[in-house]
Amino acid sequence: MSQNFFSCLFETEQRLKDKLPEARSENHDLSLKTIGVLKQFVNSCKWNDTEKTRLMIRNIHRRAVDTAKICNVSPHTVRSARSQASKKLFRLFGEDVFNKIMNGDRELCNRTLALIYAISFGYDRVENYMPEALLRKLESQQSSIDVKFAPEELSDVIRFLGRFDLIAMQKQLEKLDQEKLMYVFEILKDDLLLDDGEQNVNMLKLSILNQIMKYR
Repeated sequence: MSQNFFSCLFETEQRLKDKLPEARSENHDLSLKTIGVLKQFVNSCKWNDTEKTRLMIRNIHRRAVDTAKICNVSPHTVRSARSQASKKLFRLFGEDVFNKIMNGDRELCNRTLALIYAISFGYDRVENYMPEALLRKLESQQSSIDVKFAPEELSDVIRFLGRFDLIAMQKQLEKLDQEKLMYVFEILKDDLLLDDGEQNVNMLKLSILNQIMKYR
């Protein structure tokens, strides 16, 4: 098999699709799913920060000379960028990723899917797990941590982060009625105590807050 990540990707996908039913392992469907998700991830270019390189990768099916014209660079630049991108992807997923997907390695497939999901949705960045104010508070308390915990000892913290992460919140926000959401947002922006000569309470905001606090 070719040592170019993109060629390996397309070859593995085709080999899995061409495999006769009697030659398929019990994990064949998982392998097909993994290679399909991996292909979408590679095409999305979320793993690369440079827009010009993204364009070169999105045109990976074109010859270097044709892509060079689209990107207004030399064919050598295209080939070099693609080579570096291939190496980066192999470092990310492992040199043996395609052999293991082809062989139906369930552990490797699940790990690959988890890695893609984490990078695609931003779960690899700590700032997506809690509001900035809370993050700053934790950073101010940060000290040298000598003790280590096994993953199974962290279930309460992991469950909390999984329940309240900001990525999940964003997904839920998108499902809400946006007019109602903006209306509540504008109310919450107002001060609770109104100083108009006498100290008065913003009763509308208090009513909203009271309903929110019932869910705590």
